[in-house]
Amino acid sequence: IASIQSFCDANELDMNWKLIKKAIPKITSLSNQYPYLDEDIEKMLSVASSLRDYAFIHLMASCAPRIGEVNLIKIKDVTPIEDGAILTMYAGQLVEYKVPMTPETWKAVKNYLDSRTNTNPNFPLFVSKVGERPMKRDSIREFMKTFRDKIEVNEKDGKRKDKAPNNAFRK
Repeated sequence: IASIQSFCDANELDMNWKLIKKAIPKITSLSNQYPYLDEDIEKMLSVASSLRDYAFIHLMASCAPRIGEVNLIKIKDVTPIEDGAILTMYAGQLVEYKVPMTPETWKAVKNYLDSRTNTNPNFPLFVSKVGERPMKRDSIREFMKTFRDKIEVNEKDGKRKDKAPNNAFRK
């Protein structure tokens, strides 16, 4: 505003600056700017009720895929190497890339896969608890909301959150 006011003054344009300045909205701080801390992830792992939940949290913390793309990861997209594994994100697409998986994450994912009945390589990595159906995007989002509620992740002013509901793993 100061530069515009200076321009108007230099060109002798009369403006009601008091009224204009009142119309400018106040700057508010943004929410969802912070990542999950190690303590948050440890709390999530401590409340995980199944091998699937445990592997899911480990994968999110280790590889940080977008929450909306987790349901597209297939079993064949995980390639074991030495003590860990490589996760191929967006497999078969133009922007395919590989993400290393920590040994701890690989162990959790392997234990989860060993507990499943359907390990067809073309089947999704994460499935619903009942009937081993592929998890849908909405159910994954709901799954993350459940974990956030269980560990009571930071509420700010009773409403806003400092950490993104789903993608704070990516920050």
